[in-house]
Amino acid sequence: MQHVLSIRVYRISIYIGVFCPAKRSVFLFFLASQKEEMGEVLHEVDFNQLKIENQQYIEKIDERNQDLLRLKLMAGNTVQVLNTHKVKNNFSEAHESLVSPVPFISENWGWG
Repeated sequence: MQHVLSIRVYRISIYIGVFCPAKRSVFLFFLASQKEEMGEVLHEVDFNQLKIENQQYIEKIDERNQDLLRLKLMAGNTVQVLNTHKVKNNFSEAHESLVSPVPFISENWGWG
């Protein structure tokens, strides 16, 4: 039970640290009260460690968001280039079909 509670507290701390920075102090107070109930005292070093971990996770998320944005832009550019080539290809095929002469074979008409 102790392990499950600590995992839940850890996950909540990551969520609050990353998505709800305004609620960080409330959560840290809750965490301190939980540790006191379990017989553990949360020291300032523990708070600092939690802040450092949260900051590291925030930085990782920011890096991954930047990578995701870069990949989305790359995919959009690729789609634009492919559409351009597709239009050019369709135009050239249509132009060739209009310009190319139709072969006239006299044997088919019985004139030869």
